[in-house]
Amino acid sequence: MESDATLAGLLRGFFVFYSSRFNWATEVVTMSGGRRCSRSDRTAPCFVENPMQSGANIAQGVTSEVMEEIKGELARAAGMIDQNTPLKTIFGPRHEDAEAEMGVRPAFREALTAADDGAMDALINLCRAGNANE
Repeated sequence: MESDATLAGLLRGFFVFYSSRFNWATEVVTMSGGRRCSRSDRTAPCFVENPMQSGANIAQGVTSEVMEEIKGELARAAGMIDQNTPLKTIFGPRHEDAEAEMGVRPAFREALTAADDGAMDALINLCRAGNANE
């Protein structure tokens, strides 16, 4: 596999991986181990492991409808990167009128704004792990 270590390339790989290649019904989003993991608890539409408490699902409240919306937003973001849309357009601005004009779904915006200061490092690590597993 050819490496694309630019931020846009890593983000595109992340968006494509989680929108179309990752099996949300059977796999765990985890930062431990740097590898893909299957899950035994399939009661929730997705499982995002709490990095501070192994085995705990921090996405237990996500519904099937919201999960489909998130996957759609991931695919849309990958398409925007393919069209060379600036990252500041993909992720900003944060007021509702601009978001509605750009078609940003509230669930995706909530997921982005809920991230803490270490989220970008976590995102880059997940991108690298996802790209390495293909």
